[in-house]
Amino acid sequence: MLGGGTIPAGTDTVRVTLTASLEAVATPHRFLIEGEASIDGRTVRHAGVPAEDMMQAFLWRSMVPVEQALLCVLGNDHRKPLWSTIENRLRLPVGGTVLLRLAVPPGQAGNQIQLALSDPPDGIGIADVSQNGGFLMVRFSADRKAKPGLAGNLIAEAFAIKPSGASDPQPKNRRPVPLGVLPAIPFELVQP
Repeated sequence: MLGGGTIPAGTDTVRVTLTASLEAVATPHRFLIEGEASIDGRTVRHAGVPAEDMMQAFLWRSMVPVEQALLCVLGNDHRKPLWSTIENRLRLPVGGTVLLRLAVPPGQAGNQIQLALSDPPDGIGIADVSQNGGFLMVRFSADRKAKPGLAGNLIAEAFAIKPSGASDPQPKNRRPVPLGVLPAIPFELVQP
């Protein structure tokens, strides 16, 4: 499933997430993406062209078209997605915060969950993360330097930190356990 697949008006790129099927697919399968837009009241569709990011002469980088994109889903067990898809675009006020509520993944209720944004736009961050009644409460913030009208997707990686027990000799040395990447979080910066 493609998360955050809508490109906001006024932009020509967007970061997205791809959630693999629940079934393992060990052999490579062709991966296709199709874009759709409404232009002058008409629906227009175009197939995406697979490309590889290549370096030329140790400095310049170019996207070079390739014959096909292939996808494998490895693993023997049936998987269940940890995170639910985020449908609504967050309206994040410049100089303010907005709260996003997500279901805590199964088996993670007793753990502290941390989130880290991957390459967020300037001025956008996570103010705090807490749990309340089976939900993960994530407060996103935008500083006053952020530009209203900016829209796109936030990509966040989740980590669990198991609570340290009384017998834990080094509770400060506990390492976070990766919980995967959340589906893309659509956002738009708005005037407060």
